[in-house]
Amino acid sequence: MLLTKKMALSEFKWTEEAQGAMDLLKHLALTVVPVRMLDYELARKVKQPDQRESDVGLVSIHVDTSNIGVGWMIAQRLEDAEYPVVFGSITLNECEGCYSQPKLELYGVFRVLKVEQHCHDQFPWIWKGGPREPDLAQLLGQALSHRVSDSDREWFTGVS
Repeated sequence: MLLTKKMALSEFKWTEEAQGAMDLLKHLALTVVPVRMLDYELARKVKQPDQRESDVGLVSIHVDTSNIGVGWMIAQRLEDAEYPVVFGSITLNECEGCYSQPKLELYGVFRVLKVEQHCHDQFPWIWKGGPREPDLAQLLGQALSHRVSDSDREWFTGVS
């Protein structure tokens, strides 16, 4: 039974299936990988893919987008595993929810970067690019240019 609307207390029954789900949630909460602080110094040492010996310090953004919202996790690779650093989600408005799936995915990355903009000071190369590559902001701004609000486009690309 899905709980998608408010119901009277007399309608709700705690079943064995519900107890099993609760037990599983408790187990997962007890065994989850701990959230860690982002190690900015380690992240600054990461080199280009063709120049590095390992992925230690690599920061990754995992984004899952639907026509309803965007969920994300920022993680960092350490010696033994990839550890979550921060989780977040936002709800999309009706217009944003009508984007095509590829554009939704790009828009999800854009929104993550906008929400987590504290990384701007720590990782300026995300916004300014390297010597031989366009910056991420420019690429996403161009990909989204014809269906993003003017204020978002200006914030993201720095162009009014």
